[in-house]
Amino acid sequence: MTHVNRPSPAVALRLLLSAVCVLAASCRAEAPAEVQRLKNEALTILKANADKHVAPEEFAACLLKLEKAKALLAAAGDAESMLAQEIDASLALARRSSTPQVAAALEKLRNAGGAAPPPAKTAPPAPAAGKPPAEERPEGDALELLKEGDKLLAAKKYQEAIEPFAASLKLKDTVLAHKRLGKAHYCRAQQLSDELKPRTDAHQAKYKAVYQGAWRTTTTARFFDANDPKLKAWNATLEELRKENDVAQRHYQTAEQEFRAVLKLSPDQKDFDATGYVALCMSARPFFRLTGMQALQDFVKNYAPANDDERLLYEFCKTEIERLKKGG
Repeated sequence: MTHVNRPSPAVALRLLLSAVCVLAASCRAEAPAEVQRLKNEALTILKANADKHVAPEEFAACLLKLEKAKALLAAAGDAESMLAQEIDASLALARRSSTPQVAAALEKLRNAGGAAPPPAKTAPPAPAAGKPPAEERPEGDALELLKEGDKLLAAKKYQEAIEPFAASLKLKDTVLAHKRLGKAHYCRAQQLSDELKPRTDAHQAKYKAVYQGAWRTTTTARFFDANDPKLKAWNATLEELRKENDVAQRHYQTAEQEFRAVLKLSPDQKDFDATGYVALCMSARPFFRLTGMQALQDFVKNYAPANDDERLLYEFCKTEIERLKKGG
């Protein structure tokens, strides 16, 4: 009897289920090969540094690779793609973790003919005309909309809370409105992810039987029937789960954008809640998981909670670091 080589059920399962966690794999496939290589090598060093600090020369090489990748994308006119955003975030985190020893090692690498010099430092852009300063408080209709959103947020109606928070922000651009809108998107992402997990686990548990049932045996051979009705139905459900996961991932992305807006409006671009939630949002997105874990570590290192609410966020970030280290 002739046997056709097929992946084992366990291997095939890991390959298929990885689709549930992928946000936009097609973006990676289109990325320049050299940029992708540089990014992957740099992230390997960042991950090693997250577990245990690497030598200054090795961390300098990581910075150099990210700078080269950023320069290549800039030359190609790409500053907005998912890959460009990931490299920007990784480079920013790597620079924040740099030390004088790393800076000296990086300068030596550049002088030896490494990468193009980093972009010149410029003053931050002035606020757009008419943009309210960060310390302004919502008032009137903008305040009433925030109160409406707060009630929905307290009732865990996160999807419904998004609309009044966004409407308040349109009326008046304030730190508080950005924070509330970011919190609503983050909580909705968490809510969707929590609802999706048991369904994904249950679907995963069915795969072995579906996979085995798709094999066919004839008098001369044994083969895998990719058109098996149960297998096709399983794959269709997998696609639906993937789409639902994409919705959760977009909420994480939007939440991160709102909390970054808080940082831009805050004095010295520092804010306890915004910094913590930016790190959490990054760590929840597959493409940004490593840089997200580094951001979480930087947060717990550089910030100290001043009240019970901040302490809850701080402790949650610490538990996320441990979960990610274990491969969660």
